[in-house]
Amino acid sequence: MNTVIWKYDLQIEPMFSLELPAKARILTMQMQFDKPVMWCAVDPDAPRVIRRFGLIATGNQVAFDLPKYIGTFQLFGGATVLHLFEFYDELKS
Repeated sequence: MNTVIWKYDLQIEPMFSLELPAKARILTMQMQFDKPVMWCAVDPDAPRVIRRFGLIATGNQVAFDLPKYIGTFQLFGGATVLHLFEFYDELKS
C-alpha cells in the first residue's frame, strides 16, 4: 500500500458525505485558515467509497446513539462549537 496524507475540506452542514479511498484512516480534523478540514492517511490507488459525516452543535439534543466521534472545532471566535461524527462505516459507492 502506498500511503499518502490527503486533506479534505469539511462542509458546515448537519449531514454530508465525502468520497474517500477505501480504508482511509482519519488522522485529525482542525481549523485551517478559518475553515474546518480533515486529514486522512489514504492509499490513492484504492477504490473510492462514500463515507457519511454529521455535525452536532454543543447544547443540541440528539435522538439517537452517537456514532464515531472524530473531533471538535469552533467558529466565530468560539461562539459556535461543532462536533464531527462519522455516521456510517464505509459504504460502497
